[in-house]
Amino acid sequence: MRHEEFIELAALQAFDLLDAQERQVLQRYLERCPEAEAELAQFQSVAHGLAYAAPEVAVVPSLKQRLREWLARELSTSTLSPGCLATYGAALPWEPGPLVGTGMRTLYIDPGTREVVMVIRCEAGVSYPAHSHVSLEEILVLEGDLVLNGRLYRAGDYIHSLPGSRHCLSTQAGCVLFVRTLLDNEQFE
Repeated sequence: MRHEEFIELAALQAFDLLDAQERQVLQRYLERCPEAEAELAQFQSVAHGLAYAAPEVAVVPSLKQRLREWLARELSTSTLSPGCLATYGAALPWEPGPLVGTGMRTLYIDPGTREVVMVIRCEAGVSYPAHSHVSLEEILVLEGDLVLNGRLYRAGDYIHSLPGSRHCLSTQAGCVLFVRTLLDNEQFE
């Protein structure tokens, strides 16, 4: 692959617009050319920062009330107790993750706080580049192993990363993780 092709794939990857085959091509290039990881991280950092660069837009005054009314109707027709939401994992498809060899199931997104709760599955040997967080991140290892900054975690282990913390992740044998964080929380370096 020529460097110009890498630039195009890296820019698209920063916005999560690559299909599975393109992600594999990009991953193979990064394996052959590790110095390109820094360039990809720069693209991702810019892409993640764009959400905070948009001008503030005034909300229509009636929007909050309409949302509350809609939510009240939705909860009143639920078979759960009032105030409870449920997601059946088996009904959710595994979506491609940001890296080759990863998949994710988004369980819940709070549009107000931008909190996201998800299950992430990683195949053996997957590595996630070094990054820091602008807010907290919680990880519970459900299956397999997770290596965070050189320390090994196994099923049942819990990691609470504070704002400003920096780490890189990998798995030796593969893993399934429960993750709670904010959308656009990662700042790649």
